[in-house]
Amino acid sequence: SKQPLFLTGTVVNQAGFYARFDEIVLLTAPVDTLLDRVAERGTNPFGKTEAERVRIRNDTAEVEPLLRRGASRVIDTRQPLPATVQQLADLAEPPT
Repeated sequence: SKQPLFLTGTVVNQAGFYARFDEIVLLTAPVDTLLDRVAERGTNPFGKTEAERVRIRNDTAEVEPLLRRGASRVIDTRQPLPATVQQLADLAEPPT
């Protein structure tokens, strides 16, 4: 039986690998939510300076539309974390 495999990240040539996967999932949230999250986290300093926050805004505006076009599913991560995890788990289940 097939075991689910989840990969995360973005690279320039990723679209060339999409055919190898059953689903391409975009985990998304509005940029203000992203900025709030990076401001509150204590595990990574990136996103604390104004220059880094501008970079997050610019990168999101430039890259997310490209990722959205290639996605077979889009999951809004403003929902509680267990709901996001459940949506991913449901995708990993074999069809009934």
